[in-house]
Amino acid sequence: MNRETDCARPKRHKMALLTFLGLLVPVHFIPTALQALLPQHQLLALPVSVALMVGLMSYFIMPLMTKVAADWLYR
Repeated sequence: MNRETDCARPKRHKMALLTFLGLLVPVHFIPTALQALLPQHQLLALPVSVALMVGLMSYFIMPLMTKVAADWLYR
């Protein structure tokens, strides 16, 4: 039996929408905050911003959003 058919997967457009919604706040606030905290290190602020957003999305935001939207995702 194929592993992919054993469990239901959400539609890609639904996951794309959740990802978009999950990124709205971090993309707006994290770079701005780091540029204010590190005004002399603009080149450092960008990769640190990206690293923070990736970590937040992977371990906090997306798991939370998929639990909250589980009924809608797996219809």
